[in-house]
Amino acid sequence: MPSSSVSVTSPVIVWLRNDMRLHDNPALYHASKMGVPVICVYIDDTVTPCRDYYASGAVRVWNHHALVDLQKNIQQIGGNVWIFQGNPYNILTDIIQKTGAKTVFWNRLYAPSEIARDTAIKSSLKESGIEVKTFSATFLNEPHTVLNKEGGFYKVYTPYRKAVESRGLEHALPPCPVPDSVMAYSESDIKSLHISDIFPLPIHPDWASNLVGHWDISESAAHKHLSSFAKNRMEHYKTGRDFPAQNYVSYLSPYLARGMITPHFILNFIKNYPESAGKTHFISEILWREFSGYLLFHFPYMQQTNFRPVWDNFPWEHNESLLKSWKTGQTGIPIIDAGMRKLRQTGYMHNRVRMLVGSFLVKHLLINWTHGESWFRDNLFDFDVANNIAGWQWVAGSGADAAPYFRIFNPILQSKKFDGDAVYIKKYVPELSKLPADMIHAPFDYSDGELIGYGVILGKTYPKPIVDIMQGRDKALELYKKFNISPQDESGT
Repeated sequence: MPSSSVSVTSPVIVWLRNDMRLHDNPALYHASKMGVPVICVYIDDTVTPCRDYYASGAVRVWNHHALVDLQKNIQQIGGNVWIFQGNPYNILTDIIQKTGAKTVFWNRLYAPSEIARDTAIKSSLKESGIEVKTFSATFLNEPHTVLNKEGGFYKVYTPYRKAVESRGLEHALPPCPVPDSVMAYSESDIKSLHISDIFPLPIHPDWASNLVGHWDISESAAHKHLSSFAKNRMEHYKTGRDFPAQNYVSYLSPYLARGMITPHFILNFIKNYPESAGKTHFISEILWREFSGYLLFHFPYMQQTNFRPVWDNFPWEHNESLLKSWKTGQTGIPIIDAGMRKLRQTGYMHNRVRMLVGSFLVKHLLINWTHGESWFRDNLFDFDVANNIAGWQWVAGSGADAAPYFRIFNPILQSKKFDGDAVYIKKYVPELSKLPADMIHAPFDYSDGELIGYGVILGKTYPKPIVDIMQGRDKALELYKKFNISPQDESGT
């Protein structure tokens, strides 16, 4: 805690970033226990490179509503949130000068540009006599704390997971309590912006309003999702999570990504539920999220380029027409189109479908994974810098994962396997909804005469495929061989 030299009347600043919550918020909790006024500050950072990764429409739509909820929740315990936009260091020093604050608290972040920014600000504030206290809140295990036997860093998920599990996950529990109250601070000429000043709505009205209609963007909603999942679906998560039309996932990812709930809170909540394969797998997915952050922390270059250099000179094709068809869900491959349309409509995509649309882009269309990463960044509510980059590099084969080194998913076989009754496809590709389930996965395999009875005319009511699945696969394999990349062909999975 801050030294005894700090004036008991000096307010403490809590710099809120990706932690829009009351539960398990150590910076806020410890500040509330100091017995002095608390100035909660949210800054829309416009100067640090990390802003580029959180400036997308979907994230800013979510942040608008999340900040509204946070403001309401903090007001209910006596505090307030001051909102700013600009250079965080300049804003913090201005608040310090105007309020006489001697202490700044925040919860640590781990993306490379965030670390650089926070390190520089902390150093400058300390040189000015301001005490800075930072806390671990984002991960169960901070990236610098997990080392292999040689004292280095893991590059493969499974050994990382085993190392973390061998330490015991219980060491991260329990989460930080909710503050009983926050002492308000009002004697100041600092002026707060409105939430709509930094996150204006609507953004593309038809799109933004539709997005939020699918979600309750609040901390309490995160807890409801967790409770419902743990009680009703977690037991079946391991197998159920592969079926996009079935309700077996937790829907916690956007709340985790925006810091409205923490992995500490989640593990503490589920620890007394019966052990099951589903629970074990759910925990492993939380650890995969941590592994993604771990990789980016230790190998920051992967934010801009391939983790595996062998991919740096790969001859990706750049076809704007094909890329646009992929983005808009007009590829002529129903399961791909369903996933891409759902993304645009809801800000979310099922994990199995993420793998399929990613594989289709980089293997069948041979378009660089960076284009997919950018589109997901713009459209996902659960966008996370590390998760997005690690996920796309895993799909592309350029990332830090072990065998199988490469996958070429056959989207038709995957569609039949995981959406056999075509419930998912029919919901998001309604122009095919009259087709029988045995035809809908690959309507291009049928004649015009067979399709027209169901109101489908390829090239008119629904696109013809923009690539032949098997030809695209063969072309990719040819290129991998040419560039000495040995794929694990899983075209039949």
